[in-house]
Amino acid sequence: MIKAFLFDIGKVLLNFDYQQAVDHVRAKSPLSSEQIRAAIGQFHAPLETGAMSTGTFLEQAMEATQYGGTAGEFAAGYCDIFALNQPMWELVDALRVNYPLYLFSNTSDLHWDFIQAKFPQFESFTDGVFSMRVRAMKPDRAIYDAALGLTGSEAGEIFYIDDLAANIEAARALGFHTHLYDPSAHEALIAALATADLRENAR
Repeated sequence: MIKAFLFDIGKVLLNFDYQQAVDHVRAKSPLSSEQIRAAIGQFHAPLETGAMSTGTFLEQAMEATQYGGTAGEFAAGYCDIFALNQPMWELVDALRVNYPLYLFSNTSDLHWDFIQAKFPQFESFTDGVFSMRVRAMKPDRAIYDAALGLTGSEAGEIFYIDDLAANIEAARALGFHTHLYDPSAHEALIAALATADLRENAR
């Protein structure tokens, strides 16, 4: 019996276009788009595991990309890349009536603070497990253990939705119910839920 849901954020609840961030930096940098992408990319894992602070990231990323703007401008351009995946939010509204919903994401404080400020819809979630707080990224076992601890449910009582196969495979190995999500095939998730062991008034 499903008792709780875990939702990834990127390419699930929110669509995003990282090229927008690259283009923003490119407008104030002598580097090419490819060089900018590589320069910023080296900081993603330290930032998203909490090993690097937001301030340090901004300082080092601006230096690495030879960015000519301010830290505030860099942060705004780096963060403002998200848009609601509307069909998923219709599902969230339906599920939250009867189930606790949890976020489960590899992300940084910089992105999470921006997302909370821009999208009040995230108040629909009971809580979340984030890589920068756990200091481990999916598909590391530690972050799945943190999700089990937060929800208070057994793996077989959780339905987990993510767009990355490696993350889904790790969860399946632990006994989670899962769905590998494709934003262009939202109906496949609806079909999967129709056959899942759901119940009304699950809270």
